[in-house]
Amino acid sequence: MADSGDGDAVREPCAAPGPYAAPDPYAAPGPYAAPLPPPAPNSANRPHYLLHPAYGGHPGLPGYGGHPAPRAPLAHPVWLPARPGNGFGTAALVVGIVGVPLGVAVVPGIVLGVLAMVFGAVGRTRRARGQATNGGPALAGMVLGGVAVTVSALVVALLALAHH
Repeated sequence: MADSGDGDAVREPCAAPGPYAAPDPYAAPGPYAAPLPPPAPNSANRPHYLLHPAYGGHPGLPGYGGHPAPRAPLAHPVWLPARPGNGFGTAALVVGIVGVPLGVAVVPGIVLGVLAMVFGAVGRTRRARGQATNGGPALAGMVLGGVAVTVSALVVALLALAHH
């Protein structure tokens, strides 16, 4: 900037841009500017990310499309893999855990111990067939069921010895 002498700064005209200068983003397009591509069919001038069926939005709201059209039925059924049936292994573990402390009360200890062993055996069989994924808890339930039955048997033996 140059000073005109009276304290006012005078702007000097800018130099013409060189051959490597960035184009002015605010300048009007020249006569040889490339035309914009036409909008996609049925797009209603929406951005591309709003045209995907997953972004259907609510009907009637500006800028969003309606719900996606229902899909046609498939030519063949799609079978999803079955979820593993881990119920017996889990039941064996829970019943075995409850059965061990209740082994001192003879009848609940024996009943729960036998149930834990049966559920554990079924759970291990299902694991061997690939129908379950928790063979470890099933085995632990079988072991705890055996412990519960053993504790109950020891209580019965101690009571029998105490009465003689």
